[in-house]
Amino acid sequence: MPSTPPASNDIVISGVAATGAPLANAAVAIIDRKGNTVGSGKTDAAGFFRLNVNPLYGGPLVVQATRENPVAGKDMLVALADTKTSTTVNVNTLSNLVAALVSVTGSPSTLAADLASGKVTFDAKALLTKWKEAEAVIAPLLTALKADIAAIRSGSAPADGTGPDQVLDALGISITSNKDTSTIEITVKTTDNGNGQQLPVIRFTNAMPLALILAQNGITPTEINGQPITTASLPAPGTSPQVADLLERMTACFALPLKARANYETTTVTAAQCRALFSNNDPTTYRHSGAAVGPGGAFPGLFLESGTGASFVQGTFEYKRDNGDIVFSFASLSRDLTPRREESVATMGPDGKLRLIGDQYRFAGSVNPMAELRSYMDGALPALISTGYDIKVPVQEINDENIVRVDVTSPRGTKYSLVRGSSSMTLPKLDRNFVPEKNADGTIADSSSAFVRLNVITAVDFAFGGIGSADKVTYTGERDLQLLQQTESDEIIASYPSRGIWTMEYFTKMSGSPVARQTVRTRARAMSLQELSESGLVSPLRAYTLALKGLDPLLPEPTAPDPVKSLFFPLQDLRSTSYAWSTIAPPPYTPPLAPMSIRVLGRRITPESIPPYVDFVDSLALPPDTRQAKVPCELNTFVSHCDAQGLYMKNTWLDGAQLLSQDGNGREFSSMLSTWRINN
Repeated sequence: MPSTPPASNDIVISGVAATGAPLANAAVAIIDRKGNTVGSGKTDAAGFFRLNVNPLYGGPLVVQATRENPVAGKDMLVALADTKTSTTVNVNTLSNLVAALVSVTGSPSTLAADLASGKVTFDAKALLTKWKEAEAVIAPLLTALKADIAAIRSGSAPADGTGPDQVLDALGISITSNKDTSTIEITVKTTDNGNGQQLPVIRFTNAMPLALILAQNGITPTEINGQPITTASLPAPGTSPQVADLLERMTACFALPLKARANYETTTVTAAQCRALFSNNDPTTYRHSGAAVGPGGAFPGLFLESGTGASFVQGTFEYKRDNGDIVFSFASLSRDLTPRREESVATMGPDGKLRLIGDQYRFAGSVNPMAELRSYMDGALPALISTGYDIKVPVQEINDENIVRVDVTSPRGTKYSLVRGSSSMTLPKLDRNFVPEKNADGTIADSSSAFVRLNVITAVDFAFGGIGSADKVTYTGERDLQLLQQTESDEIIASYPSRGIWTMEYFTKMSGSPVARQTVRTRARAMSLQELSESGLVSPLRAYTLALKGLDPLLPEPTAPDPVKSLFFPLQDLRSTSYAWSTIAPPPYTPPLAPMSIRVLGRRITPESIPPYVDFVDSLALPPDTRQAKVPCELNTFVSHCDAQGLYMKNTWLDGAQLLSQDGNGREFSSMLSTWRINN
């Protein structure tokens, strides 16, 4: 919020903090070259700030705007200035890009410390040069929108989705640190034309000369890599305020008492203001990734008391579909403060307000980039670090026929065929020759995992610099650990587009051709092993890991007479299992990402079935400050592994427990504690 009026000798720094949408209630800090905070305050609801600065500061200045992110902790944007007079300094994704170009390592978040230590220095002339470089890189977008980058830098740029702010709405900029440099990816959020063409992406490192950036990315005044950038293909003026308005209306609906907003028994939405959230004021028109509105489908909180008081914030325009509908993401926060990052589709209503419509897909299916720290309960196997993509497709049917196969094609053209598992479609289980194993009835055995590991390394090699020369991890036979015959290099992993298209084709047993073909986009790409090493997000020392102590009751007796019980961890007769987690990272490391959920992975041995087991997953959403939780035996899962009293049934075993966290770009981070033992 605006500070008190300045004294006559004070310098005032004002501006707008925005990503397109405003950074509301963000903390703003102005730091000088000596590392002193010489001005601080908050943005208002429109992202505006106006701060007094001590006139005795040592220039130049780093301006940081930091907001709380309910899913990923904090979001920070940086802008730079060299001034001795009052001026406007806007803090946005483009100023953050310029900060990356100024930084030696390409990391805006360390610029204040690097400036204070003398690792980096800049003046007004150097800043202008870097802004000119940024202008050249996004020239096709500026041409299409007839926008002036000077207004984005230090002019009037209200966060209203028009003028300079429309440029920010149309850009997705990610900066990923990689040892001594950073990889910068700029996605232009053009219309998805429905034919599988990727969104235009500009990719370079912070140290790359401008001429090389322009040449390698095919940047002309109107095109990027041969793709024209036109006004019609970009978000319409005012898009971010329209998304914000929709989220405010959603929050107002969920603030109503349950009896006023919906009827659980008839699964109908009764409140007029809740019905008005949907296309044609009709919730039955909504379908997203196979789910319709209902207690067991989309927006289940509408029908549950626990949904009362949920809020929806921080909306982000993602891209426009070829029919004019927009895809947007947002953070949802339940009454108990459990956060989630979600995505949906909205269409324009006759009143000029966005209405929820969904993607209208018949089947569920999504893909998230994921990295995993995998440790073993008995410590006999080394911990592993993996990076890749987690494909999520539940078991489904159409016209009473099971979906038995889903072919998934990556943005690089690699095809993965998923087979039907107990509760989800999974990759086939591979033998040590990387050939799919078969069940007794001739069907392909499922692995219980659909995590496509692009590369995997031991935690020892990961921690001690052996990323480029580490030996391949040997085959263990573990069911949910897919080890690849050929790993992909860091360079190839980094070449996946951030908003890459993954195509999913669904087959029944009798269908020769797919019964449905759907495409989904990621919001970020998988991180390379080197990038993960720099980030520390899956470091054994810095990530949250499950404590072994609480699982002592599950440990088998060393001399157990039953050979099965000597290999597995029994859950039989338990209602829940308590798990605790912590990190041993000392300062100065920043806190790791808080887990959003915990999952218990297990199986029930059923000799009468083929295969002779059924896998299950019990999960629990977590508020961000939780460090211990009991995960109950779930009665409503696809697999019958709990009895009527909520106890795990006979011959039910624990395979592992998994903590899942997520960053603001949709990347997932898994901390997996596996019960696999060498003599399994």
